[in-house]
Amino acid sequence: MFYIIMFFTILFLSCKNSNNNLYKELTKLPNLKLNMVDYILIVPNQGCGGCITYAEEFYNKNKESDNLYFIFTQIASLKNIKSKLKLNSSNTYIDAKNSFVKFFPEDMKIYPCLIAIVNGKIKTITYNKPNQNVLQTIKNNK
Repeated sequence: MFYIIMFFTILFLSCKNSNNNLYKELTKLPNLKLNMVDYILIVPNQGCGGCITYAEEFYNKNKESDNLYFIFTQIASLKNIKSKLKLNSSNTYIDAKNSFVKFFPEDMKIYPCLIAIVNGKIKTITYNKPNQNVLQTIKNNK
């Protein structure tokens, strides 16, 4: 029983530490005021094609929204993404160093990631996978 409790304690603390490191990385971003946004969408440019296309379409429809911040990572071609998305520099960050994918589980790095922010802190982290459209959460909360 002791070992089971220790296992879950370590698991909980490691997840919390990962979120703390993610939070610290987010605070370094230009134009991002965590207390002013409700959601951060991290979109990998490589991975689940349909999921990424949907996230990019969501970006094009919502890039002027004040309560959203977008991060594009794992970019194969900066020129291609700039022409395809017509980026809005006030709420968009290009993660050329791939700093953000390291915070996600290996099997989730191919999916867009939605981070819900409440009172300037990370509340939840979910992934936009096939048959699990987390971006609908944003549409329902508008």
